[in-house]
Amino acid sequence: MLEEVAKTSAAKAALSGSFERFGRMARRLHVLADEEILKVQGFAAPCACKPGCDHCCRGLVTATLPELSAIVTEVESWPAARRANLDVRIREYQSQASLYWTGERLALKADCPFLDQGRCSIYDLRPLHCRSKSSYSADACRRQLEDPEVEVQGVSGQSEVCIELVEGTLRGFQEADRPTGTYELAPALQHFLGGRPGLPRRFEVRPARQCDARLRADLKEIRLKAVILFDAHEGEIAEPLNSLFRLDLPMVYSSADHAEACWTALKSQVERLLETEQEPDLAFQALVYAAKDVKSLLERLMEHVYRKFACKAFPQFTGPLDQKRKPGPFRLGYLSTRLIGYNGSRWALGWLANHGPDIETYALNASPTEDAVSLRWRRLADHYYRLPFAAAESAELVRSLDLDALIFTDVGEDGLTLQLSLMRLARWQLGGWGRVVTSGSPQIDFYLSSADMEPEDGDSHYTERLVRLPGSGQCLYPEPVAPTTKPREDLAVPDRPFVFVGQNPSKLHPSRDALYREISERSGKVVVICSHPSNSEAGELVRSRMSRAGVDVHLLPRMPLPEYLAVARLADAVLDSFDFSGGMTTVQLLTAGIPVVSYPGPFMRGRMAIPFLRQARLDSLIAGSEEEFVDLACDSDRIKDAAETPHPEGLFRDLKPVRALDEFLLNLPGSS
Repeated sequence: MLEEVAKTSAAKAALSGSFERFGRMARRLHVLADEEILKVQGFAAPCACKPGCDHCCRGLVTATLPELSAIVTEVESWPAARRANLDVRIREYQSQASLYWTGERLALKADCPFLDQGRCSIYDLRPLHCRSKSSYSADACRRQLEDPEVEVQGVSGQSEVCIELVEGTLRGFQEADRPTGTYELAPALQHFLGGRPGLPRRFEVRPARQCDARLRADLKEIRLKAVILFDAHEGEIAEPLNSLFRLDLPMVYSSADHAEACWTALKSQVERLLETEQEPDLAFQALVYAAKDVKSLLERLMEHVYRKFACKAFPQFTGPLDQKRKPGPFRLGYLSTRLIGYNGSRWALGWLANHGPDIETYALNASPTEDAVSLRWRRLADHYYRLPFAAAESAELVRSLDLDALIFTDVGEDGLTLQLSLMRLARWQLGGWGRVVTSGSPQIDFYLSSADMEPEDGDSHYTERLVRLPGSGQCLYPEPVAPTTKPREDLAVPDRPFVFVGQNPSKLHPSRDALYREISERSGKVVVICSHPSNSEAGELVRSRMSRAGVDVHLLPRMPLPEYLAVARLADAVLDSFDFSGGMTTVQLLTAGIPVVSYPGPFMRGRMAIPFLRQARLDSLIAGSEEEFVDLACDSDRIKDAAETPHPEGLFRDLKPVRALDEFLLNLPGSS
């Protein structure tokens, strides 16, 4: 309820583009938050918070863009002397906070610039981050300042109120296709008050400074970037693997020839990289869309980075663990830079919630922010840690936990997990479903996959040893969303029959366009595709490419999930994407009782929908060939017959994969 209110309000404000309106919206949400918090506190014992109690004002404070707008407007009205005093405090904060961002401290200990003699000087405008705080013990808050692991018990439900409002604000801006995020309060305020253009950013993208000239000259379709991973302030971290340059494939190809040319160029540049002393960033975020076997390329690159750079940069962490195992239960960690509302990691919550009593769990969150999903990780794990944003310090902390096994939920999707995956942080290290191809790292021992997703030759696609867990390999819980009741004319769909390919357009490889042309010609129906969730140009590029290939195609704008499901229900057929199929998207469709036609690809990432269709008793919608896929797509009656007895409940609460995982882990050498 609160999230929807915030989303609606934020979307309207975002579309207006008015900084002043952003501020007014934030004030309204603050009033709503205060009202709801009073209700929550009315059912709880009195908390210890009072004026002058400022322990929670001495750390990281984040704010949404509307909240920043309200604060900036207020500060701009202050007298010059008061503004000058605030500028001094911001610089003092930045100086202290830099010790955290560069990894010299494990916790951010710095006075909020608005803290004035123990009181907040913008109390009525304090962000939702601050409004979420409460405590039954001022002493516990004081001790937490010295030891971040001290637990502070807050009023149950208070933080959830604020998390819902923040999440709704972010969703509203996303659905309005406007920049969004949460920002560190002090540097963001400095950014706006200093009149800098654009938005403050946590992750800076800059030109490569040490790029080989041959690479720069030859890279045409492949983009070359330098990523400063955690440059929150002016300086950058002086670690050999923190400033890297990235070879990245395009997210969308203009034709099959273009796709093949990019792949050929990528392999050529990899060969040159292996001959140089340059440091490649292997966070290949678009590599999974290449419809190629990437094992050989990643294996060679990761071995190169491991030998040439990781072993030299982190010799204390790349060697084997030599300490004797501490007694006690099996210690299992989950690590990601995104233990937040992100499909690449949240799938693992079902495992975390259902491990047996012999396994002690550790959630290791390296995300710069937390949200409602982070709260679930915190509650479900036996231990929860926020990792410092630097590889060496994170590695030291994780190693100190003496983990028997460590699961990287989405290894290689970003620079930090790439670096950590090249180290030995636990006795056994495993990759999982959030990274749908091999990591290539010589330090990752196993890849946890699904027996029903993997092809017969799946073992040959990984540098890791493949573990096939039963069924989908997942233990999911239903998160039902009702389709919107908006009329058809409000959903931007064609006014004639259509088939719906509701996947990220980056998954629609040009080599398959001819099949969509055949479907549209045989059925006489429009092929409807979706816009990219974060790249508005990608959908239009695919629409234009398909149109040139003779497909009768229609592009839908970005839409929230309730509208997406309503569009899917109106379609005569919902088609899975080839080569990189739908995973959690398929689950959402099947949960809503909407059947999906799929054709298994040659790699796991092209077969993700298969176990979910089987669990929903829709095996007859799994095509055995491209020809059968086209036949099914053109036969809406056959699809309806297959879906007469839907069984979405079969998708959920499957404990067999978790039990199999527990058995596998507990039988690893040295686990007891």
